[in-house]
Amino acid sequence: MNKKMMRTIAISMMLVTSVGFLAGCGSTQQVGYVDVAKIASDTTKGQEIDKNLQAKNQELMQKLQQVAAAGDEAATAQVQQASEQEFYNYRVAQNKEFKTAVENATAEIAKEKKLDVVFQKAAVVNGGLDVTDDVINKLGKAATTSTDTATTAATK
Repeated sequence: MNKKMMRTIAISMMLVTSVGFLAGCGSTQQVGYVDVAKIASDTTKGQEIDKNLQAKNQELMQKLQQVAAAGDEAATAQVQQASEQEFYNYRVAQNKEFKTAVENATAEIAKEKKLDVVFQKAAVVNGGLDVTDDVINKLGKAATTSTDTATTAATK
């Protein structure tokens, strides 16, 4: 084949490829993202779970201190191990409950806003629609939020 024929084939292939890319551009997906840490700190659900975890930890610490006061090291070690396992299981259950609530609220918001996919904020480098505040409102905004606390601290 001569040079002219090779050049024509190469140009034709580039045109076909670019048309394929352009065809895909018309069907862009709508992407949203949420800041889960902000949802955890700014919703009544997130704050409730945090209080539950603190109360459970306090309860288990008191139980451990009572056993430790008796002076039996073997019993103390056994209670400590059981307490750690109990707290772990409790935390997993609380986190699962929170995760389910966030996923359900996010799915509703995504449907309302016609989003194809919603990622966690850390996974989005550029673009996307922040639906964090919508999810917070759906779950119930806490009376005192991390934003309120930061604003108060900044003004002092």
